[in-house]
Formats: sequence, C-alpha cells, structure tokens
Amino acid sequence: MRSISSVLRRTPRKWWWFAAYCFANAGLFLALVVYAIYFMFNPALQLRIGTEMVFMGPAEIIALSLPLAIAFGVGPLLARKDWAWRYNVGLLCFGIASFYALPFAIAVLAMWVGNDMKRLYHHEAADPTPLPQAL
Repeated sequence: MRSISSVLRRTPRKWWWFAAYCFANAGLFLALVVYAIYFMFNPALQLRIGTEMVFMGPAEIIALSLPLAIAFGVGPLLARKDWAWRYNVGLLCFGIASFYALPFAIAVLAMWVGNDMKRLYHHEAADPTPLPQAL
C-alpha cells in the first residue's frame, strides 16, 4: 500500500497548478450560488421587474453556477484515465472561453498538453510520429 507522502512526491507540479485552477473556479461558482441564495431570500435586495432591467435572476445564477462548481470541483479528483485527461482539457478550454480565467487557463493548458501529463493520465501520447515528407 502506498503512503500519502509517496503519492504527493510523485505527482507533478503541473497537476497542482491544474488543481488550483479547478478549485478556484469551483470556489467562485459556489460563491455565486451562495450570493444568489442570499439575494433570493433578502427582500431588501430584490429588484422590481419593470422599474429596472434584470438580466439574470437568482434562480438562473444557481442553475448555471451549481453544475459548473460541481464540474470544476470533480476535475482534479477523477481517476487518472484517458477520459479524465480529456475532461480536464475541456475544463481548461472553458476557462479560455471566459475572460476572468483566461491568462491562468492558457498557462495551465500549455502545461497540461505536455507528455508527462499525458503519461500520468495514460493518454495515447508521447512521441508524435513525423509527417511524411512531400516530394
């Protein structure tokens, strides 16, 4: 049986950056859920429809943020399989599509597509075959 310290020593630093990215996003989306719940049950903060423009109500914020918080929170905890590597690439691409996480997501994605992370997740990676030369 492996000890926790041996597993922590073998885990690449790139994975820790990815975990920080995912848990920061999960925390942000959970904070949005808490804010939306507070907004729903505090009558002083409720907006009157017709007097102000409401783009997104608390129910919509919860409906969008809760699944995203779960998706980001689960990302680093998945088994180290090929499908989990692809799932995590999708999470990084979601960060590229959003302005708030763009620089961090690009940096982590550049690290994530390296051969050592592909080997860690048993992705069919490693040495790319050279393209045939044109005549």
